[in-house]
Amino acid sequence: MGLKSKKITIMISDYNTYTKIQQHILDNELLTSIELMKKLANETGNVSISEELENQLNIYTQMLLFTFSDANDPQRSKIYTTLKKKLLHINDTLIEKIKNTDNNSVLAYEKKTFLRKALQSQISIAHIFQSYRTADQKLRKQLFEHLFMFIWFTDNFKEADADILNKILLSGRTEFYEKSLIVSAITLSLLRYFDLKKFELLFNAYDTNAKYVWNRAMVGLVFAFCVYDKRIKVYEELKEKLNTIVEDKGFENYIQMIVFQLIRTRETEKISEKFRNEIIPEMTKMQPYIEEKLDLDKILSDNFMEDENPDWEKLFEDSSDLLNKIEEISKMQMEGSDVFLSAFSQLKHFDFFNSSANWFLPFHKENTEIKQIFKSTDAELDVETFVEGLQKVVYICNSDKYSFCFNIGMMPEMQQKMVVNMFKAEAETMREIAEEDQMFNKDIENKHIFTRYIQDIYRFYTLSKFKNDLKDIFDSEFYIENTYLFKILNKNPKIIRRIAEFFMQKTYYSSAIETYFKLSDDEKAKKRGYEKIAFAYQKLKIFDKALKYYKLAELFNSNSVWLNKKIGFCSRKVGDYENALLYYEKAEVQQPDNLHIIANKGHCYLAAERYEEALQTYFKVEYFEPNNVYVKRPLAWCSFVLGKFDSAKKYIKSLIAENSSPHDFINLGHVYFCKNKKALSVKTYKKALEKITFSDFKKTLLNDKPHLLKHGVAEEDIYLLLDYLRQNPQTGD
Repeated sequence: MGLKSKKITIMISDYNTYTKIQQHILDNELLTSIELMKKLANETGNVSISEELENQLNIYTQMLLFTFSDANDPQRSKIYTTLKKKLLHINDTLIEKIKNTDNNSVLAYEKKTFLRKALQSQISIAHIFQSYRTADQKLRKQLFEHLFMFIWFTDNFKEADADILNKILLSGRTEFYEKSLIVSAITLSLLRYFDLKKFELLFNAYDTNAKYVWNRAMVGLVFAFCVYDKRIKVYEELKEKLNTIVEDKGFENYIQMIVFQLIRTRETEKISEKFRNEIIPEMTKMQPYIEEKLDLDKILSDNFMEDENPDWEKLFEDSSDLLNKIEEISKMQMEGSDVFLSAFSQLKHFDFFNSSANWFLPFHKENTEIKQIFKSTDAELDVETFVEGLQKVVYICNSDKYSFCFNIGMMPEMQQKMVVNMFKAEAETMREIAEEDQMFNKDIENKHIFTRYIQDIYRFYTLSKFKNDLKDIFDSEFYIENTYLFKILNKNPKIIRRIAEFFMQKTYYSSAIETYFKLSDDEKAKKRGYEKIAFAYQKLKIFDKALKYYKLAELFNSNSVWLNKKIGFCSRKVGDYENALLYYEKAEVQQPDNLHIIANKGHCYLAAERYEEALQTYFKVEYFEPNNVYVKRPLAWCSFVLGKFDSAKKYIKSLIAENSSPHDFINLGHVYFCKNKKALSVKTYKKALEKITFSDFKKTLLNDKPHLLKHGVAEEDIYLLLDYLRQNPQTGD
């Protein structure tokens, strides 16, 4: 995940044991789970947990005895579920205690330090609740930062603390950005440590229907239900609540938006790499060219006029690839891809980000720290309009907006003015685009809120000082399509299909296949599904399965030229050349001038060793495309195999003159060898040895031995040739 490989700082063996224990509990192997926990607790010196496990073992032993004493206990199932929950909780507590003892963990150190100071200062959630309403703006911000940390580092919420948080979330005296912080803290806390009350708090925050607050709560719930997917079956109350809110208007569409954005996070690092390795170097190379082309050194001359430079429109003529990349990135940005991580990842060193809460703080113009940045700025600079405009920009996440402002604050005043004025113009354009989008799509604002928030979370997990200690919720193995949350969307096949299509679009073919399999559609939809499943398998190079689903799709449309070509291609890949030819011939009837079909027929004849038919087919391709260099290679090979040495020699020499490969020299050497021109064949083979190893050369020669023998080369001469070339590999030219 993220910008570099993750290093989990707790003992990997302990965490693996934790995962195994959890799975044993979920698989109803309670005795095994208790034994493993007792062993781990003893090894790590957790005496209180060992004692608690003894209590649970006694309860389980009594339950087993009672079950098989022929007594009927109507409460047994309930007791059994309660016991599983208790064991899951003990397992969570045990691994948390182990993590807290890790001296290399930044998170463990921060947690211990904060809780110790809070205890010494007698600060609590109740104390913050009583104080924040009468505090001034600066103190109030500090109190909410403390509250954020309290929530994050709380393992299990007491009823009283949960009630206070609900009151704050419902209070009209709490600002939207303060409520948003609380929801983010609850989410972080839940992802760190499982607690039913945290789920309840997120459900309650979602139910407030307050802008930004419910959006964050919903994202938190999606993450939590995915991270704890395996445990959900034990907690019927969670499933019931989730099934209730599924009925809410727009819920499924909002889930789709979040899922799409989570899928996009998989490509964030690829986008950053494209910036670092392709776009930035290209821009750097262009700089001297731009300066020369636009006469930038003359800008300040007395004769400079503000006319348009006629060369501007030609600026990218020599860098069309760069322009295409920039356009591609721009399109991805408009769709919601995280294109700014590469730029802003270097701007998280400001003191502002030392507070964990600030990574999640919604950007708002009332923020005193933003006002402080521009406190001494020239009065001509309309800072208020700039900050207000930045707040409305939908394509930059909150965290990056703060980075942007703090970076501007480090600039000289003249440069500040230039950047702010340029951005104001750009922000106005962005605002107009966003407003226009909203006219046609009322839900677009929610999409932007989800997108920015998920990007904020991504930055915290990949860039903050805790990045090595946090569970990787953006891991590529984190497949939402296999979760209980995803199953409940099956009631709406349109949503499932859109998500499957999105996986296809983003080339996540394995996930696309999984998602298509969840659809049970009408006949027309099934046909489309089979086609796309087959195509996904083909892209994964699993050609036998691709062929299976292309054949299923064929049942619905046997006259599709696209299907005929695909079945032909996959049949060729699995070695069924006769079947491949059958389908390519059907396709050729439909598209007689399609050289792709004709060439593939030639490939099938060649693989089936039907060389004369292959030769005639490749001749046809050459006739329609006389400048096609690549068709000369199979023409040369087929001619050689058929003993048409002069024709083979003509094609190979043409290839060597235009686009040679080691195999061209080997094949030409074969021609000379078969014509008994041994000295010339040796000289030609040596040219191949300049390009490949002797081992590869020998392998190729022995593979071609049957054809050499067929054309009169003695077998012993082949081995003599190999020894000679091994002793004398240089050309001597």
